[in-house]
Amino acid sequence: MSFTCSCVAVRDQTVIDLIDSGVTSVEGITDACGAGGDCGSCVPTIEALLALAQENSARHPLKPA
Repeated sequence: MSFTCSCVAVRDQTVIDLIDSGVTSVEGITDACGAGGDCGSCVPTIEALLALAQENSARHPLKPA
């Protein structure tokens, strides 16, 4: 598993888990784990993970229980 943010040692899976739990913005990710709040070089990766999750959600919406 790789790091999304090496400045604060946040792994990709941490960001994915936050997105899965309902975080929908870079700011939300930064608030939750610090990724994106230092040098900013990981912001494009965070944005890409958010976009991928949104795309997947649009293609496969959750069915009501």
